[in-house]
Amino acid sequence: MPAVLKRREQAEKGLWSGGLLFFGLALFGSFPLLVVIWDSLQVEGAFSPRNYLAVYQRPANLIAVVNTLEMSALSMLIATTLAFLLAWLLERSDLPGRGFLRALFLLPYLAPPFVGAIAWTELLNPRVGYLNRLFMQIFGLLHAPLDIYSLGGLVWVMSIQEMPLALLAISTAMQRIDPAWEEAARLAGVGRLRMIRQITLPVVLPGVLAGAMLVFMSAASAFGVPAIIGMPARIYVVTTRIVSYVYTGTSQGMGEATALAVLLMAAGLLFPALANRWTAGRSNQLAAARASRPGRVELGRWRWPLFFLCLGFGMVAVAMPLVTVVGTSFLKATGLPLAVENLSLRHWAYVFTRFPFGLESFKTSLLAGVMAATLATAVGLMISYRRVKTHLPGRQAADLLVFIPFATPGVVLALALIVTWSGRFVLNLYGTFTLLVLAYAIKYLAHAARIVAVSLEQIHPSLEEAGQGAGAGKMRVFRDITLPLAKSGLIAAWFGVFILSFYELTMSVLLNGPYTRAIGVTIYELQTYDDPQSASVLASVVIFLVLAASRLLFRNRAVIP
Repeated sequence: MPAVLKRREQAEKGLWSGGLLFFGLALFGSFPLLVVIWDSLQVEGAFSPRNYLAVYQRPANLIAVVNTLEMSALSMLIATTLAFLLAWLLERSDLPGRGFLRALFLLPYLAPPFVGAIAWTELLNPRVGYLNRLFMQIFGLLHAPLDIYSLGGLVWVMSIQEMPLALLAISTAMQRIDPAWEEAARLAGVGRLRMIRQITLPVVLPGVLAGAMLVFMSAASAFGVPAIIGMPARIYVVTTRIVSYVYTGTSQGMGEATALAVLLMAAGLLFPALANRWTAGRSNQLAAARASRPGRVELGRWRWPLFFLCLGFGMVAVAMPLVTVVGTSFLKATGLPLAVENLSLRHWAYVFTRFPFGLESFKTSLLAGVMAATLATAVGLMISYRRVKTHLPGRQAADLLVFIPFATPGVVLALALIVTWSGRFVLNLYGTFTLLVLAYAIKYLAHAARIVAVSLEQIHPSLEEAGQGAGAGKMRVFRDITLPLAKSGLIAAWFGVFILSFYELTMSVLLNGPYTRAIGVTIYELQTYDDPQSASVLASVVIFLVLAASRLLFRNRAVIP
């Protein structure tokens, strides 16, 4: 009887803790989004669709919607095509240097998107871009042949920055192909191109579609790249229009911003759901694949030419922009060649000694990243443990709640938090460091929960049952067995959220205040107000820190999915 009472008491405690967890996630994650939807339908305290009529009757907003769809669709097409070709070479062929090339092509996944945008403006600026000047000298041109400040330039940068998302999804699918299928086709005399078309592509189609959808939604919700490249060319997208409306500071501007935000939020939640439903019937092909190691296709005489082709593309598209950003930070003036007599440390000294926001924004982002990562990992552990290791009712509900803010574009989530927690519902967190940390933690909580859940699923229940059989209580089993075994996942979750939070720009640009100036906002403003060297200094700091954190991750054998 005492054992039954003890189990009932533990179940009641689990339900109470689960209820509090659910309430907290709903209050700070889902409730603000409902407030935005409500506000978008309010005009002068009355229910009205006037905000939507005002927003979508303006040609500038309709053009922004069209630009968003065009940019996202083209970026999706280019990034997914490149990712498929690279994934096949890296996972299915005997291409040399696959490990090095894989790390090279995943670099944009780790680096901030706006840093890539800054790099390409330095390379393809029509007046002083390094590549444009090189082309003009080589071919004797009077005018720059390429202009980054165009829709083509915007799509190119977005494609390169988002390609790793598709590459990760497609590579995972490629790794699960049953080699017996291709071996049978090879014995039947099927050529390589036909094999790819009739066997490889149908099997990896769910992964391709998942990667394409990730690229499309990431591009549609991006702010940094469209702001740095698109706005100087007067190419506005939905995110830049929302920020412009918020910056007006008027009630009408906020109303119209919420109307645009609801459109973006609906797309962010609806598109993944439709994609999952559409691919559900096709995923059985992957489920039927064996766990054996797929064989590799021999490239023969094309082996080394394809290696150098991939290496050249990676160096131009990935490595060169990062090197350009770091190199520009040491130049005396923009446009000068990378010669010894033109190098100087004065911009580094200026940013960290005389520039009022340089060191301050670095400290703010560092502390906010640490706190957001700690909070998200702790809450993610609670959510994942309840779902994976318990049988409590409603344990799946928290997963849904953390997915909603994660799928919602960052600019919409930031706007929702501002609207909700600016004194309207008791709490007034607007312009505070607390709101910045909450925004990061809420946005990336699903990221942390997913990684931790994978680690917990790999811990066999018999290990924990053995601890309980030896007389240890649940808390001691959790502390002495579960946590040590889930260590790599916890480290990966923490560093993953930290990296994403440290260089975050989309939410930070709206949450920016006297005590919440993030390093991403400072870099964006320096680049916008024509101080590219100082912007490159801070961008270089971000690159070095992110690469160092990533190296630490891999040394601990923790991988960010």
